[in-house]
Amino acid sequence: MLWHLRRRNRAWSRRRRWSLRDPLPAVGDFSIILDGQGSPKALIETTLVEVVPFNKVSEAHAYGEGEDDRSLESWRDIHERFWRRFSDNPRGYEPDMPVICERFQLRYPQLSAGAE
Repeated sequence: MLWHLRRRNRAWSRRRRWSLRDPLPAVGDFSIILDGQGSPKALIETTLVEVVPFNKVSEAHAYGEGEDDRSLESWRDIHERFWRRFSDNPRGYEPDMPVICERFQLRYPQLSAGAE
């Protein structure tokens, strides 16, 4: 799981159900990352939050998430398929739908030098 956090280069797009009424994550927020059994394994601190239209997500964000070949085209394909399949928003997927782009730093466990 920590390998996955490192591979994602500390960036992600929120995939949870989110509406404009829900509070956004904020810079300085801490989140506990759980494993599949619900046990805490890592602590991350949010360092940047941006809400941008799906079709305006940057190449840098796509690269930072680290999925597939790390290209923006691949990021859009993977995420569009996800939101078309799982969105419970009445609008469904839309190219201009808001996406929460969040960057974070791993605070615990501490990584040894060269582990990133």
